[in-house]
Amino acid sequence: MKTARNAALVAVLSAAAIELHELGHRAVFWLTGTPARMGFQRVDPTVPVSEALRLWGKAGGPLVTLVLALAFLAVARRRPSFAWAAAAFTQASLRLLPLTFDVVRALRGAHPFSDEGDLALGLTVSVPGRTALMLAAWALFAVLSLLAARTFPFSRRRWPKVAAVYLLSLAVGIAAVLGDELVVHGT
Repeated sequence: MKTARNAALVAVLSAAAIELHELGHRAVFWLTGTPARMGFQRVDPTVPVSEALRLWGKAGGPLVTLVLALAFLAVARRRPSFAWAAAAFTQASLRLLPLTFDVVRALRGAHPFSDEGDLALGLTVSVPGRTALMLAAWALFAVLSLLAARTFPFSRRRWPKVAAVYLLSLAVGIAAVLGDELVVHGT
């Protein structure tokens, strides 16, 4: 029963982490008075915007994710519990897969995959520069993920359980992408 409850909590926290990330994008457009539409996995301005505002909009999601990961990590370290550890971990690990894709794409000089990839391309078209920016972002979220993983109150076999939490969180993220495609494109 406890395992099912913890799995449900991870699923809910993962879905919430995704939507909080999207709300970070939406907040930038709202604060600038720019109309935008929000889906499960995207926020798009409904009017033409400058490149600078587009990049700020892209930055909003990762910044909210970073701030929440840091805040939940601080709480999880002071008040150890599965819930706080899972909140910190889902926030911190949310960006790892997209950033991994973008490191590979940056190395190939290909079109960005993630918000951070768009930001890196907005800052430099240099393959080494983009790759360095992507690796720095990946390393930041990887370190936060490891620190959050260490706050789980698992007494034995910590890392397989942390891997299971990550895989469940990843499954929720993939389901959100698929759901967004179905809703937006009807495919």
